[in-house]
Amino acid sequence: DNSGTLTWEELYSYLKNDKAKAYFNAMDLDISQAHVLFDLLDLDGSNAVSLDEFVEGCMRLKGHARSIDLNMLMLMNRKVFVHLMDFMEWSGHSMAASTSPAHAAEGGDLCVLEV
Repeated sequence: DNSGTLTWEELYSYLKNDKAKAYFNAMDLDISQAHVLFDLLDLDGSNAVSLDEFVEGCMRLKGHARSIDLNMLMLMNRKVFVHLMDFMEWSGHSMAASTSPAHAAEGGDLCVLEV
């Protein structure tokens, strides 16, 4: 759409083209993992990557499947870390609130979180 960015929908549509398939094949990128590749490049979750980021990412991930697998693990690790930090912040606030004198005066009990 000449926006300078590539969305997943645009990439998916482009992947139906034989030239695009040949490009991915020449780069030793598995076209069946195109969505994984796009997720790796879309670091902010905006469903858009710049064309430069896309090309650089393809160059970085080209080759054996081990490279894309490793990068996918790194992405998943970053996401888990963000969730862990959010949980730690939430639990710290919850614990501080539940042990405050005002909370005890109200007869508050500790909340049990089942995982």
